[in-house]
Amino acid sequence: MLFFFFWSFATFIPAKPYLIAVFSEIGLPCTAQWTLVYTSILTLVGTLLNVLTVARLGKRPITLVSMALCAFSMLGIGIYMVSTTYFSFSSTWIPMILLNALFFFSGYGVFPIPWMLVSEIYPTKGRGIASGLTAALAFLMTFILTKSFLEMQEWFTLPGLFIVYGSITLIGTLYLYACMPETENKTLQDIEHFFIGDLDDYEDCNDLS
Repeated sequence: MLFFFFWSFATFIPAKPYLIAVFSEIGLPCTAQWTLVYTSILTLVGTLLNVLTVARLGKRPITLVSMALCAFSMLGIGIYMVSTTYFSFSSTWIPMILLNALFFFSGYGVFPIPWMLVSEIYPTKGRGIASGLTAALAFLMTFILTKSFLEMQEWFTLPGLFIVYGSITLIGTLYLYACMPETENKTLQDIEHFFIGDLDDYEDCNDLS
């Protein structure tokens, strides 16, 4: 469930209804409408690339790299916006590149992988109920963050909100680095051994794979 908490921030999904206004405020070399179109395409391309590469690269490295790059992209956008306000620095291609990275890597490693894990990490008994509850709580959390996005923007300003989202995503990256196992090419029994603490068996399975 914590993965979905960090997922909500890493994908910048609470801002989806307000992206036109967000893009306009950032200041980009093309219109906010066109930016919305091609960033959506980048997210789709990232997701399709995930399908092609996840079996070879594994879920854990894809997730960690994507989360880290999403975090640094949001932090970079926030710092850029602050610098344009206080230091009269402006280069519209910098936020454009960072936005491209944010939407591509959110589609590549952050959007799809939590949903894959839902079908793997819960024990067979009760998996259906647990998966349903996880999905319901994830969407409820996203709904709350979306409804509160404008209020948070008033509190933190848009640059501050990018920095807050990026910081939470960076914390999530560190958490997943410490706690997320590799489940790709593992049987459900292997994964269950990991979560019940039978680490020796799980490490043996890693050695054999």
